[in-house]
Amino acid sequence: MKNNQKWIWLLVVGIIIAGAGGWFLASFVSKNHTPTIDTAYQAVFLTNGQVYFGKLTDQGKWMTLTDIYYLQTDQNQTLQQGAIDTTKADQQSKIQLIKLGSELHGPEDAMHIEHDKILFWENMTDDSKVVQAIKNETKK
Repeated sequence: MKNNQKWIWLLVVGIIIAGAGGWFLASFVSKNHTPTIDTAYQAVFLTNGQVYFGKLTDQGKWMTLTDIYYLQTDQNQTLQQGAIDTTKADQQSKIQLIKLGSELHGPEDAMHIEHDKILFWENMTDDSKVVQAIKNETKK
């Protein structure tokens, strides 16, 4: 009987050690697989359908977007949720990249967004058309 109890205790201790190791490994892996901001510009998709481009930084509860741009058609309709009509005239519209700041309410070039208001964000490559347009705009 003592021999069986010894094996049961060894099994229980082994399960506890394996569980703790599994928890540590899962915690380590999840921390190392969180998305990272690793390019100069990001596309930020908000839960209200708006999309902005700029430099994103994590500020804890808030994300901060600076050097902000958004897309607009030549008919002064922003390309946000619900603003796009599928008629041929709209499909042939010229799309412009607009720098935030010239709007009527005169916003500063920094937007502070709560994490839960961001649906997702993407790092943009240097050869994306949006990044190229931003770089051309900053050269002026």
